Amino acid sequence: MNREIGDEFGFGVPFIRWADTVRVPQGGHGAFERQLYDHEWVYVLEGTGEFVVDGRKFEVFPDALFLITPRAWHSYLARAEPQRLLGVHFDWQPRADCAGFDTHRPAIAPFEESLFRAPQTPRFWPQDVPFLDLRGRPRVRKMLENVVAEYGRGDAFAREIAGALLAAAIGQIERESLLLREVSQFQNVGADAVRRVQRARELLEAPRDEAVSIEEIARAVGWSGDHLRRMTRAVLGTSPLEIQTAARMRRAQEFLRYGGLPIQEIARRCGFEDASHFTRVFRKEVGLTPREWAALQ
Repeated sequence: MNREIGDEFGFGVPFIRWADTVRVPQGGHGAFERQLYDHEWVYVLEGTGEFVVDGRKFEVFPDALFLITPRAWHSYLARAEPQRLLGVHFDWQPRADCAGFDTHRPAIAPFEESLFRAPQTPRFWPQDVPFLDLRGRPRVRKMLENVVAEYGRGDAFAREIAGALLAAAIGQIERESLLLREVSQFQNVGADAVRRVQRARELLEAPRDEAVSIEEIARAVGWSGDHLRRMTRAVLGTSPLEIQTAARMRRAQEFLRYGGLPIQEIARRCGFEDASHFTRVFRKEVGLTPREWAALQ
């Protein structure tokens, strides 16, 4: 898993507690209202209806993907035709209690409070609604169907493989989320602005041995520094400096991982003024000094 997903969820490869498909009959409720101890992806394979999450109602349609977090009260209703849903319950570390509780008790709060996980929502997940509209984007569906098929083999090795497949699926969900966000911003700010921001991101992330200012990058795409900052925030939800710093940290970690270069030289090759500046930024972003981080590799 990449750094952002692992950091947001707290663990790289998820532990799957249950994965399968279910049918909700026409006019029927899915498990009535319930809470979960763990996290669940719910992918709508067929049918339309209504999904209620913590009192908020959302239209359900094929290729909608929901993320249900622990303690969130939720239910779903099939309308004109039955629904078929794909569900994957997961955590980020195996728990000895994972088989000892029932998440499907209709309208009854779980009794054992200690079993609840801390809700973890990734940074890339939309904050205003708990779902993604993936119509016309079939890759996530296929990947989650592979997770269910592998998990259904029923042995411990299959569970491990299914966890790795789910990790890959979550990476694809992140990609789709970011692409959908860019499409939305494309409509809001215009095609030319999106192209310039994308070009600026390429320049900001390009490996270089010398320091390059945000103003220089802005001039390269025909904008002022302030305008680049505004448009990058509008299109990507972040700042040019954050993009540049993240790229420098990735490059520095590669140098540190394979060793052989002094800190001063790594700082220079990553565009920092000197080793002390590099060390301050590295500690702020990673939580360790470069030498401390390298010692753990």
